[in-house]
Amino acid sequence: MFGKKGSTLTFDADYVNYSSRSNQVFKNTIYDILENIAFQNRIDGDVPSSIDIIALKSDFVVPLNSTSKFETGVKTANTNTNNEAIYNNTIESITLPDYNLSNRFLYDEWIHAGYVNYTKSYKRIELQLGLRAEITSFKGNQRGNAENLIQVLRECITIFFLHYISLDDGYYWNARYEFFIRKKNRQTLFSGFESIYFAAG
Repeated sequence: MFGKKGSTLTFDADYVNYSSRSNQVFKNTIYDILENIAFQNRIDGDVPSSIDIIALKSDFVVPLNSTSKFETGVKTANTNTNNEAIYNNTIESITLPDYNLSNRFLYDEWIHAGYVNYTKSYKRIELQLGLRAEITSFKGNQRGNAENLIQVLRECITIFFLHYISLDDGYYWNARYEFFIRKKNRQTLFSGFESIYFAAG
């Protein structure tokens, strides 16, 4: 199958980084009834943020004959977020860290997915059957208030497509019905979608 004429095997790798940093200054002054300064402080904030995204994908397509083809592929993606807020409070020329305002949020997410797909054409009718499985896991850690979030989601989707295409007299008709069976955390969900397209060619 791998050596069959017309087969294609592709690999894609992507990396994206978003980084930002902001500096904040808050000055507070409280006066008494005689308009004398009763209290004065300054809060300085340093707020850096960084997001790293890595995605790897591979797809394999092989024509079985002139009217049918088989497709399969896998994808893995990771998102890592590091957001921090560092605040210092200055009162009477004494600067101390402000732990009530300061915090740091760490987030790590993994998505793994795979699919298989079969397509068969009968003159103007195209039949497509597919199966897609996905697992998503993520972990969040809010440092400063000891909040943690760990969750794993699993999803398995069965997809059914039915196309009818007409190319008479330069016009294009496309009738399509899609049916999904979703399994999410041991729950089965059913949904359907149908649509009809018309365009002049």
